[in-house]
Amino acid sequence: MEQIIITGASRGLGKFIFEKYSSYGAPVIGTCNATVRPGLYPLNIADENDVCNFFSQFTSTTSRITLLNVAGINSNSLAQKFSAEAFRSVLDVNLLGSFLMTKYALKIMRSAKYGRIINFSSVVPQRGVPGTAAYAASKAGLWGFSKAVASENAAFDITSNCLNLGYFDTGMIKEVPDAALEAIVSSIPMKKLGDPEDVFHAVEFLRKSNYVTGACIDINGGLY
Repeated sequence: MEQIIITGASRGLGKFIFEKYSSYGAPVIGTCNATVRPGLYPLNIADENDVCNFFSQFTSTTSRITLLNVAGINSNSLAQKFSAEAFRSVLDVNLLGSFLMTKYALKIMRSAKYGRIINFSSVVPQRGVPGTAAYAASKAGLWGFSKAVASENAAFDITSNCLNLGYFDTGMIKEVPDAALEAIVSSIPMKKLGDPEDVFHAVEFLRKSNYVTGACIDINGGLY
């Protein structure tokens, strides 16, 4: 049986994709942080014991896993003013959390000789946005991580890919002040925020493809 696992399913794109699969009756589990949300599995993805315990419910004989590493946090500061603690907290969730989820999913995927890993990265490290040193570093790290995992596991019918996302009409964008949002939209060649449906279509493409691995797919309205 296939099992779709989505981290960061309590808000933004993670929530959208989780609800989309749920509406289809797909076998999907959404995770959230320590705060319990109805219908979601409380999980600290940066805690290895938590992640290990989470994956203990799956076996290679019952689960063909698709893992969507969507969870992410941000902390804005110029690099010279960034505290090490704040910087590390962003990497812990965005990069270490994706690594831990992938590490324990792979133990099942390799036995099952099947797996789909989709990491959610961003246009931000491509553009060098001021104030985003931690976020950009964490999301850029996913590029190399995805490619290495793809190479290590290709013989097991396990694919590992990245989605580099622009600005979408959901999630963190809701926290952006109106003036800044107008500037963002005006910088996008298509002059609009993205539709979350486009991300879902890309996820489905990668979930159903067995010959696309180590790729980074840009979904950004032409913003580079």
